[in-house]
Amino acid sequence: MIRALFLVAFTTLLTGCDNYGGTQSESRLEAIEGEFYDVQRKMSDLESAIDNLKNEIDDFSYENWQYNVPDVEYAADEVEAAFEDLKRELQDIEYEL
Repeated sequence: MIRALFLVAFTTLLTGCDNYGGTQSESRLEAIEGEFYDVQRKMSDLESAIDNLKNEIDDFSYENWQYNVPDVEYAADEVEAAFEDLKRELQDIEYEL
């Protein structure tokens, strides 16, 4: 869903570049590429946080739950923070549209 939203935003921005002159188009394209890489990085951060949370949840199978709960809570907070970072980045892009 998020990737589809970003793809639509990216395509819209690229289409908008046709309205600018040559140098402006190139500058805008470079800015869009930078935004694309920022979103990719934030997606990667979110995926890593989710993987970490899954690993912490798996630890319940062999670790005392009382010791594992704080680890799971911390990992869940990391997922939430990574998601909020990604959401902010996408909102910034949407604002530019």
